[in-house]
Amino acid sequence: MTTTTEVRVMLKRADAVAPWPGTVRYTAEPFTLTGRPRKGMVRERDVLGSRHALDLNGDGDTKDRFRSGCDGDGFALGKALRLDPVMTGPSALRRYAYAADDGQSRIGQLGGGSASAMLYLPCSDDGTVSLGWSPKPIEVREIPGPALMVLAFGNPALPPSVPTDGVSRAPERSGLAEQRFDLEVFEPVVDKAHWYAVAGAMVQIDPDAQQQEIRVFFDGDIEHVQIALNEGKDGVDRARSYVSTQTIGSR
Repeated sequence: MTTTTEVRVMLKRADAVAPWPGTVRYTAEPFTLTGRPRKGMVRERDVLGSRHALDLNGDGDTKDRFRSGCDGDGFALGKALRLDPVMTGPSALRRYAYAADDGQSRIGQLGGGSASAMLYLPCSDDGTVSLGWSPKPIEVREIPGPALMVLAFGNPALPPSVPTDGVSRAPERSGLAEQRFDLEVFEPVVDKAHWYAVAGAMVQIDPDAQQQEIRVFFDGDIEHVQIALNEGKDGVDRARSYVSTQTIGSR
């Protein structure tokens, strides 16, 4: 039997603070992993202690290992690739920049294949990093802003999904965009890390409504949901704020 979870978000506009109306740029690469290199190495057969094998350099096997570690705020993944973080700012207000001021992309390739990686935050003091990875070039997506991102973290055995009619707004308004995506995330929870299957929806908000309600339905086994407002403007790919985490179930 499929379990359906409803996430309902009520938004009220503050006249003194208008949201940025620009395009929101974001990524939805299939894998995000948080962990530390083991003995200064990232191993494809067990990436960052995740017990998951990934062909990081796209050469057709998962036998490689790469001398890795923090390099200032960045992260050196092997000899040929240094990644700079795409996120800055406190957790309550993250700003994203997928390219440096000179236009150089912060999304890099390891090896001669199409596999690509990015670093989310600067290296922590204990060497922990959060990496995004894809077997293909990571796409920077766009949606008109402001937009609400809703992420449902669930059991990989019963992965969450957004049904075809799973997004609604009140009051209704035609012409507003919405995008959906699926991810796999490895991240620590309290003192233990887990793999999650994640279903996501990015929903454009009506910039003219004084009050509106966004409803997103998810099928599957869900543990918790994260909700964030996303805005964009010239010089800022994405600003993520008002993050809320709601616990749905337990492992």
